[in-house]
This record gives sequence, structure tokens and C-alpha cells, in this order.
Amino acid sequence: MIEPQFDQKSTAAAPRSNTRVSGASGLMELSIPDQYDSLLRKLARAERALESKEDGQVGHIEEASAMVFDLLYNLDFKHGGELVPRLAGLYAYLATELANVGRTGDLLKLRHLRDMISTLRRSWTDDDDDGDSHVLHGGHA
Repeated sequence: MIEPQFDQKSTAAAPRSNTRVSGASGLMELSIPDQYDSLLRKLARAERALESKEDGQVGHIEEASAMVFDLLYNLDFKHGGELVPRLAGLYAYLATELANVGRTGDLLKLRHLRDMISTLRRSWTDDDDDGDSHVLHGGHA
């Protein structure tokens, strides 16, 4: 997957990693990169559950889905620029595919989704040196 490139002149420039959000998934007060990290951990648990055929895989996937919906809810459509609708579409795709994985147990699809989220995680930087970054996700508290 191609990593998003942020135009420094656009309102879709690289977001601040210290943006705090909260929501139904219980990820209150975590930065966006930390939310991606939590989502990846949850998907790793779901993958292990699928591999071992243990119960609870659906629970992990449902929790991961709630995390994705929190990310979607916290997008700043007013100030986030042209990248926000694209990110919303990607989050909607992830949520739909997570539901499909929960229904089918498709391990390959789950791994593909984890790869996509890993790419998103890498696109967020932990330091915002230039100070010109604009927020993609709103600061809902």
C-alpha cells in the first residue's frame, strides 16, 4: 500500500501525533498513533485466536471494529482537508472487512487489514518539528 504523502501547503498536511481523542472503544486520551498501536495489538490477538481456533476471536474483532469507528468518529471533516474523506473511506472499508472476517474467519483477510493499519501507523510521526501541521482527527475529549 502506498503511504499517504502530506502536502505542507494543504490543510491535509501531516497531523500532530499528540492529538487526543476518546470514544466507545475505551481508548480515551490516546494519541492517534497509540490508537493504531492498540488496534494492531487487538488484531494480533484476533489472529492468534483464529489460528488456534479458540473462542473469543469474534470479541477481539468486535473490539477492533469499535476502535476503527472511534477513529472515524474523530476525523475533523471541517479542518482536516482533502485527505479526511479518503481516510473516512478507508476506515469504513476496514470496518466492513473486519465484520466480514468476524463472520468468515478469513485469516488472510485479517492479515491484510493488519498490514494496511501498520502502513497507516507508519505514516504518523511522533515529532512535529515544523509546527505547521494540521489536524486530520479532531480533538474530541
